[in-house]
Amino acid sequence: MNEGLYRLAWLRIPGCASGALKALVSHFGSAEEAWKASIKELRSTPNSTLRLNGLSAANREKALVEAAEWQDLNEKSSVKTLFYGTPEYPYLLSKCVDAPAVLFSQGNFNPSHPRIVSVIGTRKATDQGIQATRSIVKTLSEYGASIVSGLAYGIDITAHRQAMEEGAHTVAILGSGLGNIYPALHRKEARAIAEKGALISEFHYKASPDRENFPTRNRIIAGMAHAVIVVEAGAEGGAWITARFANDYNREVLAVPGGWDKPFSLGCNRLIGRHLAAILPAAEEIPFLLGWDRPLASEQNQNPQIQLFPPSLGYIEDVLKENKDPMSFDELSVRTQTNAPSLQSALFELELKGLIRSLPGRYIALCR
Repeated sequence: MNEGLYRLAWLRIPGCASGALKALVSHFGSAEEAWKASIKELRSTPNSTLRLNGLSAANREKALVEAAEWQDLNEKSSVKTLFYGTPEYPYLLSKCVDAPAVLFSQGNFNPSHPRIVSVIGTRKATDQGIQATRSIVKTLSEYGASIVSGLAYGIDITAHRQAMEEGAHTVAILGSGLGNIYPALHRKEARAIAEKGALISEFHYKASPDRENFPTRNRIIAGMAHAVIVVEAGAEGGAWITARFANDYNREVLAVPGGWDKPFSLGCNRLIGRHLAAILPAAEEIPFLLGWDRPLASEQNQNPQIQLFPPSLGYIEDVLKENKDPMSFDELSVRTQTNAPSLQSALFELELKGLIRSLPGRYIALCR
């Protein structure tokens, strides 16, 4: 037995969703200890939505068998299991209250990448929208960003294809299992993404692309990114939902404006008009709007001796105190000579202690 097995087993218990599992692990210290707990102890778990009537002996035995089969299938399919609260789990997503307890991935990605941007839009993209997406992704790639989208028709697949053409890292978030790529026409691209970037899903390997999966998928697209760019969107639909999630998570949202008579500009115009997104007048404006001082590659090249481990938390505080105004993540990385993943980890610890706060645009400020 192992901790991963118990976490998967809990998710096979009727009435135990991600929120309940995270509450159990937080309260008992591990999924295994929670599994051993009595019904009375489980009932006292704070913030848990676990339905106790699903905890029969038969359900538990079945759940363990299914979890073992799940693990075995993932291992044979080169699928990594990413558990909430571990270093492999996407850093920004972990700060969202409704983050999944478990994710599954194929390929490689940096969970603390300093520049992750989701590029999304309608499945029925116009020629203008496709061209805008290509320009946006080209600029993002020049600044070292990792580009996230949903592998769907239209804007999403254009973003993935352009990212691979530019040699940029790209991540596809699926509304189905990793062994059941949807849409099927994009399986070739999915294989390429798994080789050069990553495929991620919170669903079982063979899960079908059920309709209700996609709003769920969209919260991951919003939550794991520093910013979301909406290229074209109708008044309703997935892109609009993702943008609303991004606002709820306090992410930067940029939208490409369009003519009043263009149906797939309606969503973008509405986001802008309701102050839910900033206007993106041209791809060249992205670095300014997101507070990027220079391409990420340049920073890395200028700091060949950058530390593999963060300096003391006190030193980071001192650097922030020297600057009376909020400091951008990139500037703080340069000033402290710390690589992005290590700095992210240190800032996360400082934020948990209530000493700093994150601001829009990847800025950090001391709590006064």
